[in-house]
Amino acid sequence: MRSGQDTTPDVFFRNANVGGRQPEYVPTDSEGNTLTEEAFEKLTKNQQGPIKSDTDNGWVQWQLVDNGSPLTVPAPRRYFQFRIDFTNLSLDASRAVADLGFEFARPPVDRIVAEVGPPRTEVGKQTTFTYFARVANTTGRPGFTRFEIETPARIAALHSVEIQDREGNRLDGAEFGGGLAGVALPLHVGSFSIEAVEDDHFALNLPLINADGTLLKIVFDAAVFRYGTRFQGRAFADASVQVPLQTEGGDASAEQDTDELLVRIPVGSRVAGPLAIQPRTFTPNGDGANDVAEISYAVQHLLELSPSEVSIYDLTGGRVRRLNSVEVQNGRVQLQWDGRGDDDRLVPPGIYLAVVEIRSDRETERRFNSVSVVY
Repeated sequence: MRSGQDTTPDVFFRNANVGGRQPEYVPTDSEGNTLTEEAFEKLTKNQQGPIKSDTDNGWVQWQLVDNGSPLTVPAPRRYFQFRIDFTNLSLDASRAVADLGFEFARPPVDRIVAEVGPPRTEVGKQTTFTYFARVANTTGRPGFTRFEIETPARIAALHSVEIQDREGNRLDGAEFGGGLAGVALPLHVGSFSIEAVEDDHFALNLPLINADGTLLKIVFDAAVFRYGTRFQGRAFADASVQVPLQTEGGDASAEQDTDELLVRIPVGSRVAGPLAIQPRTFTPNGDGANDVAEISYAVQHLLELSPSEVSIYDLTGGRVRRLNSVEVQNGRVQLQWDGRGDDDRLVPPGIYLAVVEIRSDRETERRFNSVSVVY
């Protein structure tokens, strides 16, 4: 599926240098007119060039969509184009689309252009990001009071939120003081509040934003685990609205020059990050002090969900406890070991190995670390 602002989603290119050493692709015919699809089809194969989405008129690249899932395309857009591909294992059977429908809502503002920085960081490193979102609303739409940002993992801190006018003057803002560990939500500061912090996004309630040119500035700490992670923003008229207005990457503020929503990390091959255990020695005797070991590891560079298993082994190689067996995506996984085996009995004192195993489409990767149990 894709969306755009006119009825011509594609730009057709012609090779104007047939027989030359380097092709020269132009979007016009030999008379300088825009190359139409009909004219493109009449060209010979060596004259035909690439076909690209008409981004100048708001058309985005094709993207896969699932039944019942939200459409992550810029809005508002007047036109949508759907393509449905069928595969069939039997020559005696056929398939058909019974119905096709989608839900929509009027956007709270005309559009929101956003950018995030810094554009690069290290894999799994907690980094302070600044997110700028500029509102365009020349048609007088009612505005929004809720804003969400998609994140690759649960954010560690939300430092501040600020609203500025077109000239950069501060209109309102809130300082949230940083770390979110153990903080009860919603957290209110003045007319702002942190409504939710989840593994894949966080949500803010704001004073009404509807003036054209208004700038929203959000500073938060997050870790990135995959190259080209997108910090997609979503604006809702209020908490009851189900269909949001998605932000578009672009030049939102002179303070930042990234002009996009993507953050990149060095490309790597290891999908399992370091396995950390705290404390390395614990005493599961039920006195409330050091009763459990906190185990955490990073999952990185995955393109899709992959099976993961965390187990505890003794030094003879025997497994004493399977802590979990789940499908994981990029991010940090945290769990606890209470010193008990699969039989729910406390293990003997000694040194044990925690092993995380991730099975990606390339290979099975393991990480190890030791932990001591004493009484």
